[in-house]
Amino acid sequence: MLFEVKLLTLIYLVRHAQAVHDGSPDFQRALTQKGIEQSQNLGHWLRDKKLVPDVVIVSASVRTCQTLVHMAIDSREIISDAAYNATQDELLDILRQTHTQESAVMLIAHNPGISLLAMSSGFEHELHTGELVVLEFDGDISEFSPEHAKVLHHHQPHV
Repeated sequence: MLFEVKLLTLIYLVRHAQAVHDGSPDFQRALTQKGIEQSQNLGHWLRDKKLVPDVVIVSASVRTCQTLVHMAIDSREIISDAAYNATQDELLDILRQTHTQESAVMLIAHNPGISLLAMSSGFEHELHTGELVVLEFDGDISEFSPEHAKVLHHHQPHV
């Protein structure tokens, strides 16, 4: 008797935590104290739920990298220049082109692209800073299709 093995992929979509609006160039904007606390809260939530991803693709901007650092999760990271202010379609391409055997992939990026990607997967609203949506997709990351994903979890840090 043959059994078909189904590959399930978890995709974590995260909007970076709250950043300063102090006149710094956009790429160099750092997290506020609230943003640091949002990131720490998100990391605690992921560890508590045993939902730490295998790999994290993170936009190269200061605020997205700081979001990941303050989450303090033990995941392989890929810093992506292309994810900085990327559109929904560009973020989708970045995910699909991730050459990984891991079945749990996080993407930390910016609005509006990250929110539009989450909403195309069935999430109901635009992501707030520091907010996370975990999707389940029946297939390999290279075949990820948002309209065939299912929202499994959602977390919005309240700090």
